Amino acid sequence: MTGQKSCRKGLIQNLSEKDVGGLKEMYMHLFDLKTRVEEPPLQKTDTAKSGSSWFGGKSKAAPPPAEAETLTYDQFEEELMRDIMVDHPDNLLIRYLKARKYDSKAAFIMIRDSVKFLHNQGFRDVIRTGERELLQHPLELGLFYFYSHDLEGNAILYLSPRVHKPKESPDEKFAKIIMYIMAQGYLLLGDKKITVVVDLKGLSLSNIEYANVKFTIDILANNCPEVLSRVLMFNSPWIFSSIWSIVAKFLDPAVKDKIQFCSQEELQKFIAADQLPISLGGANTHEYKYQLPSAAEVATKPQDAEYERLIAERKELAYTFLSKSQEWVDGKSVEAERDALAQKLSENFRELSPYIWSPSYYQRNGFIQNFDEAHF
Repeated sequence: MTGQKSCRKGLIQNLSEKDVGGLKEMYMHLFDLKTRVEEPPLQKTDTAKSGSSWFGGKSKAAPPPAEAETLTYDQFEEELMRDIMVDHPDNLLIRYLKARKYDSKAAFIMIRDSVKFLHNQGFRDVIRTGERELLQHPLELGLFYFYSHDLEGNAILYLSPRVHKPKESPDEKFAKIIMYIMAQGYLLLGDKKITVVVDLKGLSLSNIEYANVKFTIDILANNCPEVLSRVLMFNSPWIFSSIWSIVAKFLDPAVKDKIQFCSQEELQKFIAADQLPISLGGANTHEYKYQLPSAAEVATKPQDAEYERLIAERKELAYTFLSKSQEWVDGKSVEAERDALAQKLSENFRELSPYIWSPSYYQRNGFIQNFDEAHF
């Protein structure tokens, strides 16, 4: 174990009694999953049948079969405990709890559905195979890319809808691009959130595919709760009012409240001039220019004895963490033990990352280093 970086604690650094009570209820729902019958079971696709049961083998993502196999309680635990990645497990759970306004049952259903979605959509195949398997034009044209931070330290995602080509973006392939962006956002997130800057200049109806828009909104709202800081939209053309009247119907009220329409000049209320690109009125000379992975770039390390050791270690750590969480729910003072185990889970994932997480544009350019350190 490296022991060099702490697990992400984000929203759990200053918990209220309400937060603690809600978290304990979330774990109670998890422990009661074996006997719960009022909710439909999680479903398993063919993707999970091949390769490692924890991080996937070398098969490509497949659509759900006609009669999907259900996940057992133990398999659901495995899926959940790998989705925490380098977070403290409580930090993942409380995001869903806050998103559902402390309704612990609704929050648990939300996280259960998120686990199912990421599994069925082949999220782990996307991060393992990397950019070579993705649609190239959104990457090459800069449909969306991360760069720098706002005044609050949040990573910035720039979005330029005018370069979107819906007719060249089949739903399945577009879904993988969105999951790729989710993955890069996770690495850049740290203990902060994400600010989205949307330049609407040059937008036309030919750039809009409402199914793509709705899918993007749904995937981010349902699988990345409490990650969005704000959305800054500017340079809107005259046709945007009719587009917005439709898009707004897809938005959760909590998301809609975070959207601000502003002028290009007003961006500097949120982003320092030296962090804002010159093209948007700032002083930063960075220009996004996508580079394909070189032929020599290795996507991920081949699975070997060390990989198997780390997988076995993670299973044992996850089991012990959940056992201690049961004791915590029952009123025992085991907070220190749980935190120590969460730290070990985080360190374990960092050591596993070369086997399961393909380098991207952001690693090639030094913007992401040491797995999840942002360097802009």
